[in-house]
Amino acid sequence: MADWRWDWDPSKEWVTKGIPDAVIAEVEKIAAELAVVNSMIYLDGAEYTGPSPGVRIEWRPNVAVRYLTVVRDECVYVVDIIA
Repeated sequence: MADWRWDWDPSKEWVTKGIPDAVIAEVEKIAAELAVVNSMIYLDGAEYTGPSPGVRIEWRPNVAVRYLTVVRDECVYVVDIIA
């Protein structure tokens, strides 16, 4: 997975405000999976020079996660939770 990681944007407190702990735990699991997937798609990582994939949504049965992949940061940023 190289150095890929995930994080909250702008902060965990901001994104998760009012969200139940069980949903937050599921979002953290999804974010970790997204970091792995993106590491396999963008193999150049920090050296990537292509277009930004932009903000996307990962839909799951009980929750959706809006996230931004910043390839040059090798990071997936969770920006919103739709529960």
